[in-house]
Amino acid sequence: MAVIVPLSKDWTLDSVLGLVKDKLGDLTNEEIQSLFLNDYLHLNICETAKLLDIGIYQDYLVREVVTPVLGSPFYAAYSSFVAATSYYNATNTATKAGHGRSVGDLLVYYVVAAGITFGRIIAVTTDTFTVSNPIAPNDEILNAVNEGTGLPVTPFFYCLMPQADEDIIDISSFRMDLPIKLSDSGIGLCTKKNFKTIENILNSPQANKSIFWFLSGNSLILKKGNLISYGVLTFSYTRTPIKAVNGTDLVDIRDEFINLIVNKTALTVYEKLGKQAPESLNNAVSSKLAGLLQSTVSGATQNNN
Repeated sequence: MAVIVPLSKDWTLDSVLGLVKDKLGDLTNEEIQSLFLNDYLHLNICETAKLLDIGIYQDYLVREVVTPVLGSPFYAAYSSFVAATSYYNATNTATKAGHGRSVGDLLVYYVVAAGITFGRIIAVTTDTFTVSNPIAPNDEILNAVNEGTGLPVTPFFYCLMPQADEDIIDISSFRMDLPIKLSDSGIGLCTKKNFKTIENILNSPQANKSIFWFLSGNSLILKKGNLISYGVLTFSYTRTPIKAVNGTDLVDIRDEFINLIVNKTALTVYEKLGKQAPESLNNAVSSKLAGLLQSTVSGATQNNN
């Protein structure tokens, strides 16, 4: 997981809050102390971060290498399982004459008394196929059969699952604000689809060599064509700023925006107290925001050209 550190090089929570209090010189200490200045400060850092064009300010852009796991498929009836001739636990390879299976097929499989699992076929010959996940990889008995005698485990039972089952990437631990893209080292950019579209996307022949994804809560849901395998997947997103808690913590925004954050936080205080802020404070925030938005628009125009 990417290591995230605050963006400021010089400004701590105490030093920034000190500047905010200086801007509130006409308010009483009782009024100021009744407020949650740190919460208002963090709120304004988050709001400002959302205004930054990612094409110009990549301050909150994060790239994570991610690994999909198979979703939990609905198991087919046991009567539909096929018995292979043998299975080598050391190489995850099953033998079955004329099996007719293909790379990318999703299987549920098991060896008696060794537990059931599921995975995709990653290699085939006419009479063998290799699966992505081992059965009980730490099982001493299965490994001893393979490594001690060279004999295969037998029998091996497997069942073909629907190709449309989903792969899942857990992003619950990411400080994600907005998803940007998902890319694969083999095919490049993966295609983002909405939930309704992605349900039927694999029925299209053009989807055989593509990867599709959509965001669902704390997970990325993936579907891929049956003619490709995953390469290295990289998920790019904008993160939320880190909230400073201790007085010596550096604030999580670039130093050039400290003055804007201080003024915006001071305005928030006046608003919460129902008081009129000084005109100079309003003007300072308005002019800085106008300049920031103008640079964003200009940058977007240049990127489009």
